[in-house]
Amino acid sequence: MALCLNVLAVPAQQVSSVDNNFRLNIHVSEGVNDSGYLIHVFNHDGKPLDRLANLPIEERECSFTTYLDDVYLADVIATSPDDSAWNHIRFPFVPGETAELKVMNGSSCLSGTGFYRQWIRADALVENIRNNHTEEETDSMLTNYLKEHGGEEGCAMYYLQNNILPLKTMRELVPSTIWDGRFKKIISMFYVPDDEDIFGKLPGFEKHEDGSITINGKPVKKIIIDGKVIHEE
Repeated sequence: MALCLNVLAVPAQQVSSVDNNFRLNIHVSEGVNDSGYLIHVFNHDGKPLDRLANLPIEERECSFTTYLDDVYLADVIATSPDDSAWNHIRFPFVPGETAELKVMNGSSCLSGTGFYRQWIRADALVENIRNNHTEEETDSMLTNYLKEHGGEEGCAMYYLQNNILPLKTMRELVPSTIWDGRFKKIISMFYVPDDEDIFGKLPGFEKHEDGSITINGKPVKKIIIDGKVIHEE
């Protein structure tokens, strides 16, 4: 099943570009009663686009391929035999990659090529650490792993999307090439920088305990970025 997501009106002749093709393979375990899967992709302002696909299950598998002009956050939504949607899995769709999604009773496992290998390694490590170590050990081990692998897009996005560590810590350990790179718009959907994050380095900036902001002692009543009000008194 081949579909085309031309969000930016990319010329049709580019649809066959292998470098930008994204493939999703879904493998359904015995005992799972899903009848199919809906694919919804979010625009970069966080609003869902039209449904990208409705995939029926054939011999416990289904798949599709689509051209992507950018990375997108997407939902894979399981439907029951009466066609009611009841469960969803959310992760980035990355051009040029293949995602392998295994659906089991009560859980799912995401793997695949490059980005998704990094994602599943982080996922497996986080689960193992949380199940086998104290809270103090867990925080230290999760931080150390991000220190070593924060430059991997799959690892960084797994940590950020799932809020594995405090945002301040992840901001320090994940390099700016990821924060400001091709995943920037996706990160902005679930990470809203606070005033200090944006303006903390400005001379004279100060945020007070009551939430008010001053710059060089003068009160700031409203802050607007890209048309969005991020602070207002």
